[in-house]
Amino acid sequence: MGNGGNYWDVFNWIMWGYLWATNYFSHNLGRKYGDWLYYLTIFAGVVTCWIPALLILTGNWPSTL
Repeated sequence: MGNGGNYWDVFNWIMWGYLWATNYFSHNLGRKYGDWLYYLTIFAGVVTCWIPALLILTGNWPSTL
């Protein structure tokens, strides 16, 4: 893998890219996705930001992924 095998970064880029694309399509192009887009936004925030931040602050984040 081009980034040294850091799959966490790959997951984050894919997750946030998908989230930004669906929000763009929803708000700017008028596509209707329903309520699941709100839940996806909350899920992405918790999984990719809140949990890693909590692990880093408590010293439980692995030095290499």
